[in-house]
Amino acid sequence: STILGLIGICAGLLIALEGYLPLKRVLFTFGFVDAATLAAIVAWNAEPPNGYNTRGVLYPVVLGVSGLVGAILWMFLPAQVALFAHTGTGAIALLLWLNTLRSGGLVTSTVARGFALALFPICAGLLALYADERFMMPASAAAAGMLLTAVGVDSFLRCGYAFGMVASVTAGDVGVALLEEYELTMASMVLAGLAAGFALISLTYMLLRDRCERHKPKPEPKPKPCLEVWFFWLC
Repeated sequence: STILGLIGICAGLLIALEGYLPLKRVLFTFGFVDAATLAAIVAWNAEPPNGYNTRGVLYPVVLGVSGLVGAILWMFLPAQVALFAHTGTGAIALLLWLNTLRSGGLVTSTVARGFALALFPICAGLLALYADERFMMPASAAAAGMLLTAVGVDSFLRCGYAFGMVASVTAGDVGVALLEEYELTMASMVLAGLAAGFALISLTYMLLRDRCERHKPKPEPKPKPCLEVWFFWLC
């Protein structure tokens, strides 16, 4: 869990600072996070009540392999598809953060949590296709970076914040039982507040940086030497 925590912190910081830029390393990180998150949700819900015998090895391998496959695929996605996927990831991160703000979760019903986790990312992704991309990409990157960084920090602090995240995406009676066990302690409350502040700072930073880069004067192209100069040089 220490290694996964360090990966979460590093990925969260990268997404929170550069998540709005169409860079290869950003697309790779976003793809890794998207695919690993989906694989984790499937693995958590498929886990039997008594757990896996090789749980400590199985989860890192599943998350690592699925994350690498997703990262490679994400680097070749069309721009509109990548925007839809990234915004959906940010929406899921925001939902998970909201559901951990109360002991037992804000939404305890499995059906309600399932509808929220399915519909909210789709609606956010569709909105991103028609809204201003200059705001949607930084907003989704700030939310995703907030979630990854907070979960990574919680792997060291052990204040139960990551446990609330896992319980929020677990379906069936197991998910309801896990949410009943989740308690919003003072430590997890402080971590949630710091995560929200980090997301706001990240969003402000990316918006200001994008604004400065868009208004930066472009360097004028150097004039090409005319034919007379070339002829004189050859002579």
